Amino acid sequence: MWTRTTIRSAVVGLCMLAAGCGDYTIDLPGGYSLVRVSSEEVLISDPTHVVVIMPTVDLYNVQGHLVVGHVSVPNLPPDPNPPRGEKAKTRPGYFVINTQTREVKDGLEKRTWLELLQTLGVKAQPDLKRPSRFDRYF
Repeated sequence: MWTRTTIRSAVVGLCMLAAGCGDYTIDLPGGYSLVRVSSEEVLISDPTHVVVIMPTVDLYNVQGHLVVGHVSVPNLPPDPNPPRGEKAKTRPGYFVINTQTREVKDGLEKRTWLELLQTLGVKAQPDLKRPSRFDRYF
């Protein structure tokens, strides 16, 4: 038999589950954040909340003070008022963010990206993964 408390608990539980399916933010080193702003857009912002990697980050990893990953271009209409002026979207390809120096390299081909990582002290190819609300680095 369903009691009023059981039904209320089920409704609250379903609401919490539905609320958990939305957007999220993941803290990265140096005050950077990986932000899911919609189901098709994941970006990275710096400590001043300026977007440094535009949608969409489809794979990433943290290697010490480096945030590395891959960007693909979502099927979205162009933004008439892009947040970064002329640079409306990050170039597709691999990226490296040095959170200590705030240097951002994007639009890299895989070979160039791996060579850059070698010079930065990352010896093995990072295991990139899809962003998830359950990721917690810092």
